Amino acid sequence: MTQWKKILLGIAIGFSTALASLALPQTMRSQGDVQGTNFGFPFWFVKQDLTTITRPLPAIVYISSPWENPTDFRLAGFFETWIFFALPGFILVQIISHSKK
Repeated sequence: MTQWKKILLGIAIGFSTALASLALPQTMRSQGDVQGTNFGFPFWFVKQDLTTITRPLPAIVYISSPWENPTDFRLAGFFETWIFFALPGFILVQIISHSKK
């Protein structure tokens, strides 16, 4: 595998893992959490206002439709999360490619 393919594979691993982190549930404990629930791991990059959804607190919620709930996207948080997962992904690709030799 060429070096460029290894780099692209590491970047793809980081990108897909960062997007997959949006599927992790969050716990809303107070009314302040309902007004601004953060999604993304380990650095949040999506914030949703879930005041349209009424439920008793504390509640476990998942990201919902941005068309139904006001949503903010934090680009810096996405890049931080992407790099957080891309670097180990790149190292893993390097280790696997060297073990096959």
